[in-house]
Amino acid sequence: MTAAGKSYAFIQDKNEAFIRENLGDQVLITLGINFILFVDTSGQVVHHYFVDLVEGKGEPAPPGLIDKLLSLGEQVIHVDSTNPYKRHFHGA
Repeated sequence: MTAAGKSYAFIQDKNEAFIRENLGDQVLITLGINFILFVDTSGQVVHHYFVDLVEGKGEPAPPGLIDKLLSLGEQVIHVDSTNPYKRHFHGA
């Protein structure tokens, strides 16, 4: 299964093994990603994780970040026209 497929399956089944295997501090640091947010098609947050790239450790997301991103909707959410489940934030 592709990475996108595994992510989609995680949003559906909320499998804790996916979190352990794919969302640890070191994984996100290696990818240069400090924040990841999984939202289902109804707009409910399934999981989120924030890593301080300078300190190299996970910590709570800054207050209001998730609500702000969700409130911006299509202003910052890119939807792949070939796959409606493939979305990512940009320009926030």
